[in-house]
Amino acid sequence: MNAVSWLSPQAEHRNCARHIYANWKKLHKGDALKNLFWRAVRCTFEADFDLVMAYLKMECPKGYEDFMRQGPKHFCRAFIKTGTKCDAVENNLSETFNGYICISRAKPILEMLEEIRAMLMERMTERSQLMVDQIDPICPRIRMKFEKTKLESRYCFARASLGNKFEVEGDGNRFVVDLAGKTCACRKWDISGIPCRHAICCIAFMKLDINDYVDDCFKKEAYEKCYQFPFLVMNGEKMWLKVNGEPIKSPPYRRKRGREKKNRIKDKDERSGDGKKLTKVGVQMRCSNCLQYGHNKKTCKNPTTSRPPKVCLIGQFCNCR
Repeated sequence: MNAVSWLSPQAEHRNCARHIYANWKKLHKGDALKNLFWRAVRCTFEADFDLVMAYLKMECPKGYEDFMRQGPKHFCRAFIKTGTKCDAVENNLSETFNGYICISRAKPILEMLEEIRAMLMERMTERSQLMVDQIDPICPRIRMKFEKTKLESRYCFARASLGNKFEVEGDGNRFVVDLAGKTCACRKWDISGIPCRHAICCIAFMKLDINDYVDDCFKKEAYEKCYQFPFLVMNGEKMWLKVNGEPIKSPPYRRKRGREKKNRIKDKDERSGDGKKLTKVGVQMRCSNCLQYGHNKKTCKNPTTSRPPKVCLIGQFCNCR
């Protein structure tokens, strides 16, 4: 942190809210506190943040103190700077890259770097061709966010003023929107670069093109610039430069005993990998012998009971017999 603050003094330091919550919930458990924690993290302006923190202080004073001790300015959206156009409060970017090199990182250093280089070279080539046939000037995922936000903007009402400024009412609150400055009092548009529902309501009110109010970093031209630099192709190890007359070789590699762990240990509150399978957190175990909760048939101490066979509900015409 000291090195980055000295080399890049304008860089913003953020902490991962998910990791902070993993430690915070050890002392403050319950769905009510969990919802208040993430509501406070996702608040985009300080007035809403202070209101949620008042609820948290009323619900759990000790949890409020521990929350404030973590430094909300580093993991809450209400305090994010507006110039970066990124509202991420979790470390998903690093976690995604960590999973991308999951197999490669277990190999020796030279093989690991060579495999990562080859993977990135293929990725750069694929991504450079992804937007060639794209007609929409906005990237597809940003367009999907637009469509979702458009549905939310139906419940907003815009009142125009001079200078491209508006008052937008919605959800029992009122926000000031400045289309010329591309700002909104809710700060969603300011910190993400994507128009919020209040801004979309004003853009639709003036019958303007919504593509003109998206930050340039989410447009097709910026996407193509990110992938216009190709990786240099390389020959095999036998044709590499020599050091002291000997070719560069990978150091000897000794495999550790046992099976190496490649996937991190997930927390019990996290979902399964595919996102479709439900977890068994909170499900009580029920014995199939005595039909009581708290144990299974293998550890059941009650006498074994004979249960009547299942009766077919269809009748004599069923082929289940």
